[in-house]
Amino acid sequence: MLDNVKRSLGFRVREAVSELRDLGDVGLRDFLGETGRELEDLYEGGRGGWVRLRREAGYERRPVDDVQEDGKLAKAIGRMLHIDDPERLSFLREVLDAPSPPKWASADARRQRPRDHPDAVPLGVPERDPRGFA
Repeated sequence: MLDNVKRSLGFRVREAVSELRDLGDVGLRDFLGETGRELEDLYEGGRGGWVRLRREAGYERRPVDDVQEDGKLAKAIGRMLHIDDPERLSFLREVLDAPSPPKWASADARRQRPRDHPDAVPLGVPERDPRGFA
């Protein structure tokens, strides 16, 4: 835990951007391997993640349609970094590989459980459930 605190306190976005520029237009895996940084370093505390580093280094040029939504997405990715449940990870891979988000009606009974249920599995971005669950 102490190492995590030290690493977090020692992280500076400006330094990470400089490291990325020095490495060139590399992928995330190469960046982390070459710099010794952890994925959590990029997403903790609303730092904006990998895309922010790429934008500030000049490698990501696509326009941001909604800055607030972009920030929310980066924070959501940061919150997901702790997931280590194989079933949940498998589900997330399925959702990300699919051409569109899953629909509520096509979800199995386990995925239709309320989010606060102990056995709930996230559904992704479903249609609104008539009982008030997302």
